[in-house]
Amino acid sequence: LVEAKDTTTGHHIKRISAYVKLICEELKKIPRFQTYLTSENIERIVSAAPLHDLGKIAIPDAILCKTTVLTSDEFNLIKQHPLMGDQLIRDNMSSIEDAEYIRIARDVALHHHEWWNGNGYPDGLSGRNIPLCARIISTADVLDALLSKRPYKDGYTIDKTYEIISSLAGIQFDPDIIGILPKIKNEIEEIANDDVEKKHQIAENATITTKIRREDALLTFQKSALQVKNL
Repeated sequence: LVEAKDTTTGHHIKRISAYVKLICEELKKIPRFQTYLTSENIERIVSAAPLHDLGKIAIPDAILCKTTVLTSDEFNLIKQHPLMGDQLIRDNMSSIEDAEYIRIARDVALHHHEWWNGNGYPDGLSGRNIPLCARIISTADVLDALLSKRPYKDGYTIDKTYEIISSLAGIQFDPDIIGILPKIKNEIEEIANDDVEKKHQIAENATITTKIRREDALLTFQKSALQVKNL
């Protein structure tokens, strides 16, 4: 659905799933995370990762795809997408997925913009009060944002990306998660580079396919998206 709204976001969520899998598998080697990071929960987190930006389907194209600096009002609207995503999952998926998956998916959608120091949104949670699944998604989200070329910026190198994200340990990100990133650096770089190599082929096929998906997907969630806009 989000890919149908915006192809850049669509490619982004595919890479995030791969990053999340790597982070989870490395993080579970730390004893205190082993109880939560079971094989079943890792599968749920990886599966829920593409839903983190689901609420963006309720954000107008003119804002979501804007290539210049957002106004305050536009940014405040963008900041509503975690709430919108949470509501879309609650209203449309509860009857088709198990309760634990829904809990993780809602945590991911609602809390992936929370900061370790409490300066994030929408709830201003801090530290371990932020669900672990959301802390993992948050890290993967920014990793990809830094590594990827966007309409408004070029992608950073893997070394520059690690320098930036490491400087935010204990500020924006869980220090334990940042601590394991060097161990999976080569794999992260492979995923990022593989996507770059494929992007021209993807672009050739994206225009027609996206128009079809977009019409079908947005019609499916039209009623819910209109409702969450009123939050």
